[in-house]
Amino acid sequence: MLAPSAFAVDGITLRLGRITGSGWSAESLDIELDWQQGAAASYRMRVKELIHPALPSPLKDLVISCQQGTVSGQGIACQRGRLHLQHPILDDPQVPIRFEWNVEHQKLELELSHLRFAAGVLKVALQFAPEGWSVNIEGDALDMAEIYSQLATYLPMASDMEIVGKVDVVASVSGVGELPSRFQWRAALHAAAFSDASGEYLGEALSGVWQGSFVSEAKGWAGETALTLRQGELLTPYAYIGVEQQPLSINAHLALNQQQLQVTELRYDHPGILAFTSSAMILRQQAWTPELFQLRTASFAIQNLYDQYLLPTLAESTLAHLEWAGQGRLGLSYRRDGGQRLVLKLDDVSVEEAQVATEEREDLPRQRRGFALYGVNGVLNWTSGQAPVESALSWDGGHLLEGITLGSTHLDLLLHEKNVTLANPASIPVLDGTLAISIFDLTVNDDGPHFMFGGALTPISMQAFSQAMGWLPLSGKLSGGIPKATYQYGVLLLEGAMMANLFEGQTIIRDLRVEDLLGIWPTLSANLELRNLDLEALTRTFSFGRITGKLEGRIDNLYLENWKPVSFDARFATPEQDESRHRISQRAIDNISNLGGSGMSGALSRSFLSFFEEFRYARLGVSCRLENGVCEMDGVEAAAQGSYLVKGSGLPRIDIVGYNHRVDWGLLIGKLTEIAETGVGNAEFE
Repeated sequence: MLAPSAFAVDGITLRLGRITGSGWSAESLDIELDWQQGAAASYRMRVKELIHPALPSPLKDLVISCQQGTVSGQGIACQRGRLHLQHPILDDPQVPIRFEWNVEHQKLELELSHLRFAAGVLKVALQFAPEGWSVNIEGDALDMAEIYSQLATYLPMASDMEIVGKVDVVASVSGVGELPSRFQWRAALHAAAFSDASGEYLGEALSGVWQGSFVSEAKGWAGETALTLRQGELLTPYAYIGVEQQPLSINAHLALNQQQLQVTELRYDHPGILAFTSSAMILRQQAWTPELFQLRTASFAIQNLYDQYLLPTLAESTLAHLEWAGQGRLGLSYRRDGGQRLVLKLDDVSVEEAQVATEEREDLPRQRRGFALYGVNGVLNWTSGQAPVESALSWDGGHLLEGITLGSTHLDLLLHEKNVTLANPASIPVLDGTLAISIFDLTVNDDGPHFMFGGALTPISMQAFSQAMGWLPLSGKLSGGIPKATYQYGVLLLEGAMMANLFEGQTIIRDLRVEDLLGIWPTLSANLELRNLDLEALTRTFSFGRITGKLEGRIDNLYLENWKPVSFDARFATPEQDESRHRISQRAIDNISNLGGSGMSGALSRSFLSFFEEFRYARLGVSCRLENGVCEMDGVEAAAQGSYLVKGSGLPRIDIVGYNHRVDWGLLIGKLTEIAETGVGNAEFE
């Protein structure tokens, strides 16, 4: 075609117009040839536009300056040249190039050896032939932020992401005709980081490898991809994932077309923490919509999962101080037109609220452990959009508020939609009694949990209960019905009155309100009415000295903080129509005298009255209005000076008159504690 001539020719220009190959085309191809000896030549080639399916957009105004090449009837080649490619994604428009075009076989081989892109270097090798084409890319130390900014327009819903770091890339795409048929890649990440606009999803110092391979089939793509992270950390609103100790790997088999994305199998493996398999189908409608989803975990140690994934996101939560033991297994299924189901299997699980250290804050009281459950087993089935499936949960033991023990229990539950309901009545051993539950209905909304509860309490030893609560030791039994109670917005409310049998009498609790029940600083308010309490049982509790008879009273506006009294208005006295036997012992007289500041403590033992072990009385009573740490005290009836704490009857007659109306609450409690422990109190009030 082109051969040496007898004429002296310095150069030649070829205007080839438009040339095409299988799936590609070059528009306005011009060649300016500087003739050299034989077929060797240096030349300049211009292409107005180059189109190929492997290119995201046409390349325009290409200029190739070849310093060493050949032009002949067999084709065009360049062993050493430079491509001028003006494009915004390139850091330098001058790119070293080598290529060979064979006219007979319609075959092109092209290599761009030092293409500067994204602050790194790319090497691109292309092969085009009638039987197929391929593009191979190798990139070193590419800046991910720059890559992302260039590709963001091709990635849906990605414009609000921030990505930094470096990446090494090896990728290839091949095909026949206009369409690619195979794509594979391997990307090595170095110190990568990302963040969404809200800052809820973060990645820091990520290093690892992401690779994959896809082939075209049935108007779509199918293949597999794998991600292995060896360093770094990920943070979401639900979990923190750190990979410093163990690498994290995710492998997935995918199929994608215009209508759907199908994940036939995804394997997640974080050794020692969590492993699961899942599958999914996502349909493309107005937006990508999940149609099917399934997930199954291997058995996992709950403590490891809690420590590694959950605890870093619970720093300000009441769930931030839990200690776990045992294994769990989770299954989840979702079908858009068939409902959802979650199955959680628990195997010998224990959970306990850890002790919060307060040594560094002397102004904070010691925090009691809130609760614990041991030997928990069962299967919890949660459903939505389909019929409920019964769940079973049991435990071997546990406690509330550190000392209220819970015995072996079995519960039948229904977990459906946002509700947890007791399927059958249940009994929970509490201390030495039983809590019989007839109603339990829990609803979890966006504003927190709400529940209703009702049942009855069989007799519980008051000695055990008061010890568990850290109160003064009490005797007798606690029992009674529990009407409907509700919990909402962190507040426990009692609707109606709760009846309790205490000290052989009856205690009625109304207007009960508890806030922050399981928190670090619970508060309680209530009004109490006491009827026909047996004084002998009550005084025996405190080793107070023997008093017989009945007692009634009220505690209005009771308010506790961290289970300690802060304020109340209490009045106790002998009932008006009490016909029971009224007797009071010498020791009881001494102790009441000491508490009331009558000045006669110990006087009986120094007089002829010491021959009498007990005395009759007509009425007794005391009131205390607690506020700001001071108890405003009064008696059952006004006296000439002070007020009667005990008004005697018969002969010999003993009256106890109290003179101190303002008593420090802490000293009063200390006095009662001393009496309860030794039977005699000796401190004086001022």
